[in-house]
Amino acid sequence: MNSKIFLYLFLILLAGYLYRSIGLSNESIWWDEFSSVVHLKPLAEYESSPNFTRWAQGVHYEPSVNILHFLIKNRSMDPATMPLYYSIEYIWHTYIDESYYSLRLLSVFIGLTVIYSTYILGNISFNASAGLIACLLVALSPIHRQFSQEIRMYSLFTLLSILSMLLFIYWYHDQQKRKTFIYYLVITFLLLWTHPFAILVIMVQGVYLLLDRLLIRAWENHNEKPNELSYKDYFKKEVFFLIKWAIPLFFISLPSTLYILTINFWSPDMTSSWMKIPTLREFTGDLVADDCIGWTYQLRAEPDFWMNFFSKETAHTIVSQQYFIGGVMAVLYLICFVWAIWTYFSKSKNINVSQSNNNGKTNPSLILLYCIWWLFPPLFLYFVSHLWRPCIMPRYTMHSSIALYLIIGYTISNMEHKKWLKRLLFITFLLLYLYQGSLILGKPQHTDWKSAGVFIKHNAKTEDIILVNNELWKRVFLYNLGPVPNIVCYGSQFENTAEIAEFLITKLLPERRPNAKLWIVVQGDYFESAPLNHFEKYLKEKGIIYQAQEFPGIQRVVVYHQIYSLQDSVKTFNKKSVALLEDLCAMALEFWRVKDFWSAVDTCKHVIQLDPGFAQAYSYLGMSYKELQEWDLAVDAFTKAVELKPEHYPWNWINIADIHINRGQYELAISALEKAFQLLPNDSFAHTCMGRAYLGLGNREKATEYFQKAIELDPTDLRPATELERLKNNHQQTSSPPK
Repeated sequence: MNSKIFLYLFLILLAGYLYRSIGLSNESIWWDEFSSVVHLKPLAEYESSPNFTRWAQGVHYEPSVNILHFLIKNRSMDPATMPLYYSIEYIWHTYIDESYYSLRLLSVFIGLTVIYSTYILGNISFNASAGLIACLLVALSPIHRQFSQEIRMYSLFTLLSILSMLLFIYWYHDQQKRKTFIYYLVITFLLLWTHPFAILVIMVQGVYLLLDRLLIRAWENHNEKPNELSYKDYFKKEVFFLIKWAIPLFFISLPSTLYILTINFWSPDMTSSWMKIPTLREFTGDLVADDCIGWTYQLRAEPDFWMNFFSKETAHTIVSQQYFIGGVMAVLYLICFVWAIWTYFSKSKNINVSQSNNNGKTNPSLILLYCIWWLFPPLFLYFVSHLWRPCIMPRYTMHSSIALYLIIGYTISNMEHKKWLKRLLFITFLLLYLYQGSLILGKPQHTDWKSAGVFIKHNAKTEDIILVNNELWKRVFLYNLGPVPNIVCYGSQFENTAEIAEFLITKLLPERRPNAKLWIVVQGDYFESAPLNHFEKYLKEKGIIYQAQEFPGIQRVVVYHQIYSLQDSVKTFNKKSVALLEDLCAMALEFWRVKDFWSAVDTCKHVIQLDPGFAQAYSYLGMSYKELQEWDLAVDAFTKAVELKPEHYPWNWINIADIHINRGQYELAISALEKAFQLLPNDSFAHTCMGRAYLGLGNREKATEYFQKAIELDPTDLRPATELERLKNNHQQTSSPPK
C-alpha cells in the first residue's frame, strides 16, 4: 500500500468514525437492543437506587450467572437469536466496560472494520481505486452508520459476510489452496452463528459457482477448445469440483441449521405490526435504495443539520427533496449496474487491473458474483415472504449493499478513457451521500424513550402514576427511564389504556392520591405521524382532555400530561375483556409493591365490579388486606380465589396458612399448607410456614425438619435460617439450669 492510498484510507476511516460517533449516546435502548441487554448487569447507578428491586421486577430483569445462562435467557427474549454476537457482547460488557455507550462503541469498531474490509475486497477484486470508492460509500452510508451504532449483530453479520467473500475469492481464483479454504470454512462457520439468514451468503456463492463453472466456463471452454473435452466429461469434472466445495460447507452448516430448527419463533399474528410483506415500492427501495432516505423504511429525515445554516423553512425545503434525490441515486445505481453487466459480457477473458493492484489479473466473473450478492438475498426473502410468512426486513440483507458499493467502485475506477465522466460520477456520488448523511444528523432515529423519560422525570412528582400503552413497551420505557419511585403500569390495548386512565383520574387518584397526576406514554406505529388518532379517539369518547408532547422517531413517542376528565366518577362497565382485567390486576400489584395497599384494594374491587368471577383480583385483594392486617377480609379474599380457580395462584394457600399462624391457629395452617404442597411441593416459604406451624404446636423436631428442607430448597432465603436459629436459641435458654 503506497502512502497516497494509505492517506486516503486513513481519512475515510476517520470520516466513518466521526460520522458514527455523532449522537452515539442520544439513542434510547429500543426494543431490539432491549432484548440484547436486559439480562446484562445493569448500570451501577441503577443498582444503587432504592427503587432498583421494583425496576428489576418491571423490566423482568434476571441476573445472568455466566455466559451460557445469558445466551439462554437472551434467546427467550428473541427466539431467532444466534449466539456469536451476544457472546462477544457479554464478554465485552463483563470484562471491558458495562456502559451502554461502550457497547455501542463496540459496534462502531466493528463498523470501521467493515469499511476497511470493503477496501481490501475491492482491491483484491478489481483495484485500489475501486476499493477506496466502495469503502468511502460504506463510511458515508446512512444505513451502515445506523447499524454501526446499535447493540445488535448486523455490523458483525456484514463484516463476516465480507470476510467470507474475500476468502472465497482468494480460494477460487488462487488455485484453490487448501490453507485458504480452511480459513474460508472457519470464517463462514462463524458467520452462520450470527444470524439465521447468514446461509444466504453461502447460497450466493453457490449460485455463482453454478453459473460460472457449469455455464460460462463451459461455453468459453467449448469455444476455445471444441475438440479436446466433451461436454459430458467437462460437466462431470465440474460437478465433482462443486461437490468438493459443497460437502465441507454442508458439515459446517449442520450445527447452526440444527440450532435454527429448534427456534420456536413468534406467530405471524404477534409480528404482524412490524414484520409484514413490503409493498412493491418499499421492496424496490430496499433493493436499490437502502441509503436513500425517504425511499427506505428504515430511516427518517430531519432538518436539524440544515437548520444550523439556514432558516427553518429553507431547511425543510432542502429535506423535502429527499424523494427526488433518492430517485436520482437509484437511477445512478442502475446505470452502474448495467454498465458493469455490459463490461462483464463484453469481456470473456480476465482483464488487467490498474497497476496499484499487485494481484496481476482479476476474473471479470467477479462482477457476476457481486450482482448475485446484491440482488439474490433480498429477492429470495421477498419470494419466501409471499410463499410462507413475512420474513424480510432491510437490515437482514444490509450486507448485500456492500456488493452494490463494489459495483459502483468498479464502474467509476474503470472509466479510464473518460476521466471527466469518472470525476463527475465520483463527485456526484460523494455529494449525494453527504446529503443523505445530513438527513439523519439530529434527532434520534429509533423510539425516543430516553427523552420521554427525561421529560417526565423533570416534571412529575413521586406520587404521580405513569401509564404505558403496552406491557412490552412499558418494559422498554422503564429500562430507559431507570429506577423511579413512581408507579409504572400499562394497558395492553389502546382501549384498555384509556379505560385504566379513566378509572385512575376519576376515582382512584381523587380518593387515594389527591395531589397526584397521571402521565400516559404511547408509542406509535412505524413512521406514524402525530396526533395518534387511533388512541386519542378513546380518550375523547371518555371525555378526557390532555396536553401532548411528541418525541419523534421511526416509532414516535407521545407523552400525554395535564390529563383531566369532564366526568365526575368512573362509569360502571359491563363485563370486560380478560386483557383489561389482567392489566388492572398488574397495576394493583404495583400499588402493593410500593406499600400503597388501599390503592391496591380499590383497584382489585374495581376488577371484581367488572367481573365478580375473576380469581386473580381476589388473590391480590387478599395480599393487600393481609399487609393491612385485616385478617378476616384477607382470608375471605384468598378463600374466594381458591374457590374460583384452585390452581390459578397456588400461593393463596400459603398466605392463608401464614395468616392462621399469625393468629395462632396452627392446625388450620397445617391443613392449608398440605393443599399448598400439592401445587408447590418445592416451595421454600411453604416449608418455612409449615415449620412455624409445628413449632407453634410445640413439635420442635418436625419444625427443624421443615426449616432445614426450606434452606435446602432455597439457600438464598434467609427466613428459614432465621427461624432455625431462633429455635436453637430458645432451646438453649430453656435447657440451661437456673443460676
